Amino acid sequence: MMQRANYSFRETSRLFRPAFLFSFLPVFVIMAWLFFDQRAKRDNLGVILSIVIIVICIAALCFMFLLKLTTTITDEGIAFKYAPTMRQFKIYPWEQIASVSIVSYNPIQDFGGWGLKKSKKYGKGYTTKGNKGLWIQLTDGQSILLSVFATENIKTIQPHFLAKKLLQ
Repeated sequence: MMQRANYSFRETSRLFRPAFLFSFLPVFVIMAWLFFDQRAKRDNLGVILSIVIIVICIAALCFMFLLKLTTTITDEGIAFKYAPTMRQFKIYPWEQIASVSIVSYNPIQDFGGWGLKKSKKYGKGYTTKGNKGLWIQLTDGQSILLSVFATENIKTIQPHFLAKKLLQ
């Protein structure tokens, strides 16, 4: 349905940033030091612990590298997919949408960070980089915030969707 439509807007953004590598660097250095220190002391528990922590850090970095938010807006509605946590697009037809607006938000204050989070103000948030989002309020009272960068592109298609139903 949504994937065959003629897209008026489509954007893909990733969560991963090079700064994440630098935030994990002290952990890697400490764990490498611990590994060699405990190995020299023949402390198997310390060696195993350092290896486990390094593997967990590498797995977390790989997961962050894979996270990708794809947002589409068409005549049919708004769809998004937050891969790899979502395998298929979540589609909201215009009939289920009460309002849509572009908002500025603070990822730390409003959501406690990036990723898939909840906020009292915006509801469920699918955030990557930046501080601009597409805030979707549904007719059932739920709301969703999707990180977007190309807000000007959304504003240019806005009259089309206002004529159709909304997008303020």
